[in-house]
Amino acid sequence: MFETGARAAVAKEGAAGAAQMDRLASVVELYTGDAFEGLYADWAVQERERLRFVFLECLRCQMQHLASQGDYVSAISCGARILKLDPLQESVHRALIRLHLERGNRGLAAKQFEMCRRLLRTELGIQPEPQTWELWRSFGGRTSGIAPADVSQLRCTLCEIRRLLEIAERQLEIVMVAHAKTPAARTG
Repeated sequence: MFETGARAAVAKEGAAGAAQMDRLASVVELYTGDAFEGLYADWAVQERERLRFVFLECLRCQMQHLASQGDYVSAISCGARILKLDPLQESVHRALIRLHLERGNRGLAAKQFEMCRRLLRTELGIQPEPQTWELWRSFGGRTSGIAPADVSQLRCTLCEIRRLLEIAERQLEIVMVAHAKTPAARTG
């Protein structure tokens, strides 16, 4: 039932009228989670991934329609559901950044960008796509003239400097305590 309704709803995406979106919303509600949970046979894994993909496509269609209708809060909710299942979808992160900006919330847009950037770096070892950086810069995001790949290197260097400063401070304290304990320091 879910898959049949999903295919019908997504196939008519271009003619996204109210009735069509109602159907899509109903189909999205039919998806209650991954199919064949706990089964790891090849056929079960393939079917589970296929149905998840269909569900994510339904959510994308729903998110795009809601955004086009100006219902940014509901569109953001759809995007969040997508990212909960597939957090590395950079195009969805970009859509959410745009939606936050449409609502006038630059802070949440910046937070979404940082979340995207951090996930891509930690999970895949890559930087965001040029379109994502351009979107970031378009609403005032700054990298202070530093290339995106250099930022993580600078953070590592800064952490190393902080660590070395802590060691130097501890050594200075040890020297001061040792100096205070010497007889010449007490009489001087």
